[in-house]
Amino acid sequence: MGYLTEGELLARYNLADVIVLPSRIGFSLPILEGMACKKPIIASNTPDIQEVVGNSGLLVPPTDTDKIAHAIISVLFDERLRSKLANEGYKKSKLFSWEKTVEKTISVYAEVASFQR
Repeated sequence: MGYLTEGELLARYNLADVIVLPSRIGFSLPILEGMACKKPIIASNTPDIQEVVGNSGLLVPPTDTDKIAHAIISVLFDERLRSKLANEGYKKSKLFSWEKTVEKTISVYAEVASFQR
């Protein structure tokens, strides 16, 4: 798709039925963006992603294609599950913001700086 403006990206999220991100490396912003758009999330069961998604999405081993496929089919064909995940994810996404990220980052820097003295 190449580069997408913020508006184009939002439109893509809103066209999706489910956001699937079976990444093996670190947390990914598309998980929170999808949650904020009230989309059900299927993501990796890695510790960093588990911490963010918790019970508000389906977590699967990132290399287990059968479990990923089963999760996708479950979400697409079970309206109650899809709605529950979308609503829980949306609520969870509200716990995150750039302001909170900045505050926590400054706090960590201040703590590290105080150890330097």
